[in-house]
Amino acid sequence: MTASSPASNKILAETLAPLEARLGHNFADLDLLAMALRTPGSTNKKLSSYERLEFLGDRVLGLFVAQELYRRYPHERQGDLSKRLVAMVRQETLVELADTLDLIRYVRQLGGLSAKEVTPSIISDVVEALIAAIYVDAGFDRAMQVLQHLWQGFLDRDLRPPLDGKTELQEWSQARNLGLPEYSVLETKGSAHQPIFRVQVKLPNWPPQIGEGKSKRAAEQAAAAALLREVGGGHG
Repeated sequence: MTASSPASNKILAETLAPLEARLGHNFADLDLLAMALRTPGSTNKKLSSYERLEFLGDRVLGLFVAQELYRRYPHERQGDLSKRLVAMVRQETLVELADTLDLIRYVRQLGGLSAKEVTPSIISDVVEALIAAIYVDAGFDRAMQVLQHLWQGFLDRDLRPPLDGKTELQEWSQARNLGLPEYSVLETKGSAHQPIFRVQVKLPNWPPQIGEGKSKRAAEQAAAAALLREVGGGHG
């Protein structure tokens, strides 16, 4: 990364100060925070995007949620703990958190992207990159403290192990004699090692819904959740 002038450093610090306050962490290395907000399409060879940080942040978040669930539900089976973990780290949860942090604004400011270009998939990746940036900046214990602050509301929401979107939609449709939901891949985009899938799900008498994810299954889950919201299934 090329050296920045004092003036540009000051502008960056002023721009990102509100985000640091929302995160509850002041960065020793502000370039890490800036890197977490730069999408691959918004940067050039002189600047690093969030991709490597997102890879690390996904694992840090998974470990945090797993240890929290293990502690909170000492008598629950592995299968139910897994369902809870999926709900805590899925794209919809990350996007919801991103909204509270006003992340789209910062991604647009640093990358020059339009609002349409900042997709749910990108914004969820940015959340994971932010987690990694905190971990690299201040270490494991500090990252766990910040995640405790950010994820407290999600962890406290519901005492029941959640159904995944596909299972819930299938149960809903079969209870109404609509048959099984039909899933189809509309598009695969992104690089070969980091693809993004767009999947459509259809049910009779309801408009098709589309979901995106880093795997076909994740995209199907997102599409199922979208159709459940459309039919009033209450799946968040």
